[in-house]
Amino acid sequence: MGEDINTQTYRSSKAIEHYSKNTYVTDIEKKIIKKYFRGKILDLGCGCGRTTKYISDQKLDVVGVDIAPELIGKGKELYPTLDLRVGDAVRLGFGSGTFDVVFFSFNGLDYIYPEEKRILALREMARVTKKEGFVIFSSHNITPIILRPKFILRNLIKQKLFSKYKSCRVSFGELCTHYDSPKNIIKSVLEHTSLKFVDLADTGLFDPYPYFIFQST
Repeated sequence: MGEDINTQTYRSSKAIEHYSKNTYVTDIEKKIIKKYFRGKILDLGCGCGRTTKYISDQKLDVVGVDIAPELIGKGKELYPTLDLRVGDAVRLGFGSGTFDVVFFSFNGLDYIYPEEKRILALREMARVTKKEGFVIFSSHNITPIILRPKFILRNLIKQKLFSKYKSCRVSFGELCTHYDSPKNIIKSVLEHTSLKFVDLADTGLFDPYPYFIFQST
């Protein structure tokens, strides 16, 4: 059910409008790209090419992939020179060890439902990463929700408050969204992949979307 809701939401005209206008890259993303990016890059959940364009502008070889054909289509209109493709993070159409860096920004990993598929996506990300390459993604931190009483009430009513996947309203619809503590997110990656934890890029305890950096071994 959550997967269907998320797919429909991301394929909507409102989502296309939102992501076609959303072109900024955050300071943390810029720092991560400067520090870790080299060689061939896979930009997962690229939408209309927000981060793909920036990565390409840094003279890096990048492929952008998104599950929504509508977003990729719009991205090709906006940035015709970029390599943008329709694809599923759970079943990546690339050989093992293809990329030096796999990047999944904007918490895209959190919209893969159910958790079994999220784990499959993490394994695929690890599989297509070269040895000593990096897997980098952002994810929703559960801690800041204590500052969001309306969010808590809505999920309490929907009986999702104590589930890892919660109801999250965004400007273009509703999404079934994975929330957890950074500690548990790191633990899950280490348990289900051979990746090594490298660093957590955040602005503190209440950063809602910290970035996790792992390295292929």
